Amino acid sequence: MKLLRRLLTVCLALLLVPLTGCWDYQEAENRSVVGGMAIDCGTGPFRYHLTFEVADLSDGGGQQTKLKGKIIEANGNTIADAVKNASRVSGHALYFSDCKVVIFSSDIAKKGLTPVLDWLNRDTQPRLVILMMVSLEDTAGELLQGQPSGNLASYQISDSLKNLSESGKTPEVSLYQADDIFLGQGKDLVLPCLRLKEIGGKEQAEISGTAVFSGDRYVGVRNEEQTADDMLVSGQLHKGVLLVGEKPDKKNITLKIQAVCTNTSPQLDGKTPAMKIGIKTKCIFDEENSGNNYFAQLGIKRIEQFASASLEEHAERAVHEVQNSFGCDIFGFGRKIYEKDPKLWAELKPDWHQKFRTLQVSINAEVQISNTGFAYPKGYE
Repeated sequence: MKLLRRLLTVCLALLLVPLTGCWDYQEAENRSVVGGMAIDCGTGPFRYHLTFEVADLSDGGGQQTKLKGKIIEANGNTIADAVKNASRVSGHALYFSDCKVVIFSSDIAKKGLTPVLDWLNRDTQPRLVILMMVSLEDTAGELLQGQPSGNLASYQISDSLKNLSESGKTPEVSLYQADDIFLGQGKDLVLPCLRLKEIGGKEQAEISGTAVFSGDRYVGVRNEEQTADDMLVSGQLHKGVLLVGEKPDKKNITLKIQAVCTNTSPQLDGKTPAMKIGIKTKCIFDEENSGNNYFAQLGIKRIEQFASASLEEHAERAVHEVQNSFGCDIFGFGRKIYEKDPKLWAELKPDWHQKFRTLQVSINAEVQISNTGFAYPKGYE
């Protein structure tokens, strides 16, 4: 019995050995913690110029201390080469596990993202949830240079993107989601765009529309309003507001979205494929920015009708604009065909971008107003 107890004690002691700590643990002060990075084309003999925003831990990091950032820049012929050179400049190894964003210059994006994504996917430190964006400025690095006082620009950009995504104004695209599009079938990538805007006498990064890709190459931009309509068509709109009116060009009624269900169904029984999209939206009547009282004059059903018509017009316009301007299937219509009929998709895939331009898309929108608030706030008699 004593021997058994001794053996059990030894086994338990051995089990505790691998639990004593992380195998690659290092003190924080021996690392440069990267909050965000920007990738630009290099100059001279170098292919790339990278800008890193790292956390400045020199103030001690107490509860009352605001986390500030400092900029490190380096050149290299590969991304890994530039990262290694940046570590030499910093004096510490760069630590990427808390890197929130990666920003690509338009020149890098136009050449193709595949080469620069290889290191992000292959190295063990960068996380697959890192957010991807495209710069509308001359360089990507300048978007990290002018951080607001007391905060890292990277963290502020990440928080802004999450808030705008939740409100239905721009998509939030992580590395793993971009990988899924590049490696998948029948869908083209869009990424949020960044530009500099003067706020309070100081320039800082602001999210502005989306960059459209054909394959892995950046080909054009959709503005903020167009981006919101694109998200509606592609089923990415879940919250936010809809601006509608008695006519499609009017926007004096605000509907707060409670729920959106977008159903995209490929129609494959004819000679050429077509798409049928049904959009059901449940909303709260949030504002009537006019001198009229539409509830009293028209009734809720009539308001739902012209709101539905306005929504259809916006969705149809978004599809036609993307078809005519880019020929890039950012809505994933090809993916729907692939999922329903892989053999047919194999026939369509080689020249899908051209077929997408002439694809017939029918849209039916249905708006239901579930809450009207106080229906007669303007003294209707």
